[in-house]
Amino acid sequence: MKNWDRYLDPPDELEKVLCEFCGKEVEYHELIYKGGISDKWTTCTNPFCPSKHDGISKEMAIRILELEYDFMKLKRKVYGLEHK
Repeated sequence: MKNWDRYLDPPDELEKVLCEFCGKEVEYHELIYKGGISDKWTTCTNPFCPSKHDGISKEMAIRILELEYDFMKLKRKVYGLEHK
């Protein structure tokens, strides 16, 4: 008889959480104070994330993300044409 309950157990590792602004992986932080109170937050690991900038630098960060997306799309297209 199989143990079907093992499918109900959560995985050992947490799933990767992606930044809602740029789609890159985020980093977890936790600060524990005296008395057992903890503070948890995440930060994006991408230095070009638009959420980290204001004004013209934010617009430039958005443009960098758009260019990265276009580059990856063209790279996949070239790979597909080479291996046809």
